[in-house]
Order: sequence, then structure tokens, then C-alpha cells
Amino acid sequence: MEIPVKKNKLLIFLFVVFFYTLIREYMSYSTTVTNPPEILEEKINIKKGQLVESVHVKPQHDKTNIPKHCVDSYDLDPKKPAAASMSKIVLLGNERKLFELGEKITVRITLSDGNGKAKSVGGDQVRVWMVEPPKKANSAGYVIDHGNGTYTGHLKALWVGSPVIRSAIAITCEGIGVRHHALKVPGKLRGLVGVFKSQNISEETVCAPSLDFKGEFCNFTAENFGLPWFCARPKNLKLLCHDWVKVRGIYQFSYTGQEVAVMKGHNLLKPEINITVTSKGKKREIPPTTPCYRFPSASTWSMTSPVGYLYNGEWFPTYCVNTINNSVSSYTKCLKNRRVLMIGDSCVRQWFLLLNKMLHIETFEKFRNHRPLYSRNKLHNISMFWASHGYPFLHPSNFLNNKAFSKPAHVYLDKLPDGCNDIIIINNNLHFQVYSPEHFERQIKAFVRSATSLMARAPNVKIIVKGFHAFRDGYVWFDDYWALVYKSILDKYVAPIQDKVIYLNNWDMTMSGENADFHNSETMDKVMVHNALGHICT
Repeated sequence: MEIPVKKNKLLIFLFVVFFYTLIREYMSYSTTVTNPPEILEEKINIKKGQLVESVHVKPQHDKTNIPKHCVDSYDLDPKKPAAASMSKIVLLGNERKLFELGEKITVRITLSDGNGKAKSVGGDQVRVWMVEPPKKANSAGYVIDHGNGTYTGHLKALWVGSPVIRSAIAITCEGIGVRHHALKVPGKLRGLVGVFKSQNISEETVCAPSLDFKGEFCNFTAENFGLPWFCARPKNLKLLCHDWVKVRGIYQFSYTGQEVAVMKGHNLLKPEINITVTSKGKKREIPPTTPCYRFPSASTWSMTSPVGYLYNGEWFPTYCVNTINNSVSSYTKCLKNRRVLMIGDSCVRQWFLLLNKMLHIETFEKFRNHRPLYSRNKLHNISMFWASHGYPFLHPSNFLNNKAFSKPAHVYLDKLPDGCNDIIIINNNLHFQVYSPEHFERQIKAFVRSATSLMARAPNVKIIVKGFHAFRDGYVWFDDYWALVYKSILDKYVAPIQDKVIYLNNWDMTMSGENADFHNSETMDKVMVHNALGHICT
């Protein structure tokens, strides 16, 4: 019997819809429950079709010199951590508290717990610095942990005046343990959700660089440029993996009240130590005559505090002299006929916005939803670009961000042309803190691989790693503790190219400057940018 024309068309239409659905399902499962490819020489073993209960990418080796007993501890006794009110700091070897300019200063710090009992083990992060607010002066010292509850702080008299020595228990050993414990508990720290959308249907599911959620998942490692990235598969069967379009921050960090109490830090020891620094002629320490742009890049990675000091609000490195004038004309001359690429988080975005403001450069795209920013000064042929680094990147919870806006630094480096003379500033830090340090490590390994290739085909590029800054913000999920962990990872993997990559140490100026917010003030950013250009501009 002949099929009517209308029915024939209907059957063809239904066949096309059915075939299309099959194709979508095939594409979905081809990225949903398959083995992730080899990721930078490391495999995550996931069996095909497996419903994942809880999978963590575990560290392969110790990344830092942080005592193991601190990392492994999980003691919530509020009296157990070192207490600033029970601890003490004393000046050693100078009862008169009178020093000559350039003289070394030593203090002894003895920690006791909340019950007043002396601590018998080390591991607490103790910091020491010197300030004189009327002179807008400050400098950092370094601390030696003797492993028995006592610490020795070393400073240097870098300006004439009446500075005050301060010390703080930044993070206790027990607080370190709580931070590391949280990373081992599936679902305790949730930073992002993925937004899946097809026509009028949408759904949000949790996303992370490791599989710490139950059920089927979408494997977006390939879309994340070889770095692991997974989202739970939508429950709505009409939404498939390739319907992932956006991301949103959720900031669900399930710390208990006891955990938060143990994690609290940055408590000052009392009393402060007032000293006097004198000199027969000079007002401050005179730095070496080596220009910062000629200072060996490799040496910027291994310097001991103080690497510099603030005096009258100006930063003076102790290892070189900044030869660039703090002026629009000098900055313009430095950046003329060059392109500046800044890949990282909002802290380096502030540098981008500051330079554009100072140099009156037109920005083509207003800041919105963490989308990339581009600006250009046609007269002097200066162009600048900022983009957020690859996932994990915790976008604010009040807007949805296009998934394509975040790319790892190595993606941008691989696209740069041979023979270019670009200035590249890399900054990875805060957005990794609610995930295992392994994920920070993977991005750094990818960056080093691409940077090595770029410098071979473009010897005139300048690559700068924006160093970590200290802060004492009240957010327990953003903490400057992780700077020590990440710096150790950087030192290990950047070692082969440290002679060609500059590390900008921002720790001393922010720690001694008693920086509070994880976003630096514009005043501090100006100091940092001037220091950076001093290492770039000839």
C-alpha cells in the first residue's frame, strides 16, 4: 500500500529527530564516562562506565618543608594552638635597644598554648617585621623555626629613626592541619557550578578539577586544554555534556565553628619592641648600584628577607637600584612598541586597570563578568591584555560567566608568534586554594613547558611571575598560608628556566606593610607596578 505524502514526510521527520538524538547521546557519552587522557605525564584512572563515588587525585610527594605533623594534624581543642597572648618576644644582645644603620637585629620568640604551656614542637608560621608609620617605612625579617616551640627572628636596621618591631603568629600548626584536612573531605569545599542550557531548559551542577562528587560526570579535560576539569552530569536527560555553557561561583565552604576558631590567625605578640637607629650621615640604607633590569633573573627566586624596604612610601630593593622614574613619560617610553599580556586573577587585573589609568590608554572592553580585557595606545603602539587563568577560577556568585573566558596561561603562550618581544606577567594564587595543590602544580608544569618553547623561538620576550602577597583577610577560604605551598611548587618546576624568568617578590612589602585585604590597595599596587617596570625597563 502506498504511504500518503504527508505521512511520508512525518516519518522522515521522526527518523531525523531520532537519528539526531542518537548522535547527541553518542557525543555526550564520548565525553562523559570515558578515561581522561594522559594529563601532563600523570594519569587519573577512571574505568569506562564507572559511577564515581569519590575519587581524589592524591599528592605524589611532599611539596614543601612544612612539618608533616602539622599537615596531618586535626586537633580542634581551642586551647591547643599557640596563643599570642601567652607567648612572648624578646630582643637579643642589645639591652640599650640602640642600633647603627645597617646593623642586624635579632629577636627570640617563645610560643605557649592557650593554657600557658610552652609549645614543645614547631611548625607554627611566625612572622616578624619592623615599621615606623610617620616615615611611611617598613621592612620584613625572616624567622628560623627551631622545632621546639622557639623561633629566632632576624631583621636589619634599614633607616634612621625610631621603628617598632612587631611579630605575629600568622597561622598555627593546628590551623595548617585543618586547612589540609578540608581538602581531603569530599564535598566540604565547593567553589563552582557549571550551567548547562539547551533551548529553554537549564540546570546547574557542581564542577571541580577532581571527582569528589557522586554519580555520572562530564569530563571536560580536553576543553580545559589538557588540565582536569569535571562537572556532574545534569539530572535532566534532555541536557547533555556539550550543553555546558557557563560557570558560576557558589562559595560553599563547610567549615565548623571549631575549625574556624582553630584557623584564625595573624595575632600580634605583645609587647612590641621599640628601638632607635642612628647614623652619622645617611638617613637610610643605600642599595647596590646594579640596575634591577640587569640583576640576574635566577637570583630573584632565592633571596632572603629583607629583599627591600618602604621609606616615605617608596620601595627600595636591597639587591638592586630601580632606575626608572615614577612618571607617565618613563613608563610610556618603557612600554613603547610592546604588548603586555597579564594572565591571572583579579590581583593582576588591578595592575592592568592601574596602568591603563596612569597612561591614559583606551580600554576597548569594560570590565564585566571576568571577560578578557584589551587596550591600546595607538600613538606609542602600546597594547595590553588581561585574561583570567584556567579553571579552577571562582567567579562571583551574582553572575554567570562564559566558560570560554578562562584559559590556562600556557594556551596564550603557545599562540604568541615567533620573534615577538612581549612582556608576559603570570599570576596564579587565590582561586586554587579550595582545591588540592596538585591542580596548581599541573598549571605550573604546563606554563613552564610553554614558556620554555616560547623563549626558544622568541628570545626577546620578558616573562615575569607576580609573586605572592601577604594579607590577613577575615575570609577563611582565602588565606596567605598557601603562598608557601605554591612558592615551593614554583621553585621546583620553574628551576630549569629561572635564569630567564623574573620572580617579583611582593611578600616583604605586603607582610611588613600589614596588608589586610586579598585585593591590594591602589597605593600598594603602584609600588608593585613600579618595582616590576624597574626589572623590565632598560
